[in-house]
Amino acid sequence: MIVNSYYMNRFLLIAVIAGIFTVSSCKKDGLTPSSEGVDMEDIIVPSGFDWATTKAIKFNIGVTDTRFGNAAFTISIYDGNPSDGGHLISSGATTIIRAFTEKINIPSALKEIYITKTAPDGSVVTQIVKTGDSDVSVSFGQQNASTTISSVSGVNISADPEPVCDCGPNEQITSDWNTNIESAQNGKTYCVTQDGVSLTFNNNGSSSATFKICAKNVRFNAKLINNSQLIVTKGASVILGSNFNIGGFASFINYGTATFENGNVSLEGGTQFKNYGTVVFSGSFTTNARPVELVNMENATMRIHGKLTLDASKTGLNYGKIYADEVQINGSAAFENHCSLYIKGLFGVDKTITNYGFINVGYVLNENNPSNHDEGSGETRVNGSGIINLTGGALIQMKSVLTMDGKVYGTGDTSLFKTLSVQSFQNMNNNSGTFSGAVVYYAQNEPGKLKAEHFLNGAREIKNDNGLYIPQTDCNPGYGQAPEYFTYSVNYYNGGSTLIFEDKWPYKGDFDMNDLVISYKYRITKNSENKAIKLEGSYTLLASGGDIESGFGLKLPVDFSNAVLLSKNRDGIQLTNDGQKALLTLFNSARRVQANWNTVIGDPVSDTVTYNFVLKFNTPVELDNGAYNPFIFNTTGGVRHEVHLPGADGTSLAGTILGIGDNSATQNYITKDNLPWAMNVPVASFKYPIERTSISKAYPLIKNWAQSAGNEENQWYNQGTASLCYPVK
Repeated sequence: MIVNSYYMNRFLLIAVIAGIFTVSSCKKDGLTPSSEGVDMEDIIVPSGFDWATTKAIKFNIGVTDTRFGNAAFTISIYDGNPSDGGHLISSGATTIIRAFTEKINIPSALKEIYITKTAPDGSVVTQIVKTGDSDVSVSFGQQNASTTISSVSGVNISADPEPVCDCGPNEQITSDWNTNIESAQNGKTYCVTQDGVSLTFNNNGSSSATFKICAKNVRFNAKLINNSQLIVTKGASVILGSNFNIGGFASFINYGTATFENGNVSLEGGTQFKNYGTVVFSGSFTTNARPVELVNMENATMRIHGKLTLDASKTGLNYGKIYADEVQINGSAAFENHCSLYIKGLFGVDKTITNYGFINVGYVLNENNPSNHDEGSGETRVNGSGIINLTGGALIQMKSVLTMDGKVYGTGDTSLFKTLSVQSFQNMNNNSGTFSGAVVYYAQNEPGKLKAEHFLNGAREIKNDNGLYIPQTDCNPGYGQAPEYFTYSVNYYNGGSTLIFEDKWPYKGDFDMNDLVISYKYRITKNSENKAIKLEGSYTLLASGGDIESGFGLKLPVDFSNAVLLSKNRDGIQLTNDGQKALLTLFNSARRVQANWNTVIGDPVSDTVTYNFVLKFNTPVELDNGAYNPFIFNTTGGVRHEVHLPGADGTSLAGTILGIGDNSATQNYITKDNLPWAMNVPVASFKYPIERTSISKAYPLIKNWAQSAGNEENQWYNQGTASLCYPVK
């Protein structure tokens, strides 16, 4: 800083008085070090040390807790034990298919953080994680990170190894095949390797065989029984003729494309039906009363041009997409939908169906135009023994409900039961059907027709889009407006952080680091995909101890075209374009904002001045919670000079930086002796040095910190010499 003789004499007089004053009244800022400070230029700073008091840690947090399907879990990161005063640093969402990923700046002195996973049912699991200099990866299971993944239904579903055509020459079928499976073929595996061949056979006695379809347009006319297997490999296709059926204990496993010509395919007791590819039924498909394993795997598709009747005593599972003209759940059946079930016409429920994903009654896929759906009657009947379980933010919607004598239960995150028709539940007020638990009912066209006694244990009716949100997934189109999550700047709840500057760049100053002192904090609002949609900032000018008229701004890591200055509390705040990036200027002259320095004890004091702004992003962006390249600037001698944090880029107006004056030839905004012109301190009420007192005198432990490259005394900013620090309130 440059001072004239008048101010110098005034300063010396004030310093004497201030010394007497501070001995008696200035509180100590933490523990006063016993060692005396040194001049900044006497500190030997290792090459590459960046003077950062914070560290950027990338967090990757996932869940393997499959109890709630693809419902969202809330992840919260705290700087201490949340039950004992720990402050929230960041929150966000994660599912079993999408991790919470975010880069967060935390104080370098912070050695551990607390991460909580809040499940859709409100249960909370907490992990304590050590924070070094590396990124953090955490996986939460049902109870903790080491919990083994378990099936949501409790049914053990194992993925079959993708089949390969590994038959020997004598077991390859390359032409039409018409024979009986005799004892000589028992246990053998045959591979169909020629396109367009036809297989016809009878299965005699107890003999069984395995057939692998490894070609296209193969026709198969037979009844599988007695542990026989039909396996369609990836890329292959098979047409199952009118005589095809699956008998006791046989298996059908499809990785390719299978088309059933039989108008009524049924699975008999003990059979297995697994689909990894695409299956099309020209008519109906039935699982009979005895145990049958029916599984439509992830990313698989089943299209049923008829009725899907589930009557087997073993649970059926859908992890992919099923399209059916009608669905009927009977007898001892139970069915779990973990992804998407589309029903064009009647949906009859006489037993139990559990929905973790999406059920749409009234629409099915249009095969000729997969982007559209064909509309049907979409009628639902839930009879007296019928149960619909909705779990973890599931969605079921239908065009109309003709009968509602059964029960609808909601567990975990709130699920939605939605109907469109004004005649829905026209007789329900006289019936015994109920909704219970974490489920809401919404009659879109004519709400308010049901009585209170139909809603139990927290279930309720909503009469409009009442803030309910169900996340969109590959299975579920979702519903409502996504909730917001937040990330906060360092020490947000303790007031934020402080930026301190020397203003004589490119030449060294006196290193009192009080030529401009400004504290700040901000909050990032994020969507359910953890992308930023809004940035709220609050900057407070504390001191302006420099004679040079300096302005202050931020070079933001977002495109100017994507940022909108939604609100500001002072006219001087301006958003401009710096190349492609957004440049936010808060003021052009600190001296015009504060008439007094606020760096000399006993001198007149100017009020602090706060600048608030809100930026909205047109398209959600990835945004960590760093300091966002803050800088001061002036136009001394008609040339623009900027001062940024060590290593940061200047704006497009800064001109040449490296090797100018005392600036390093290899690193931006750091001297040839590795000393800074600016620092970011993770304390909002940081007691900066008084006028013309080097920060290394006011905070002697900064020497140990800098010379050890940040490994020692990394909380030096809490241990100043009281008589040399300005008493910030």
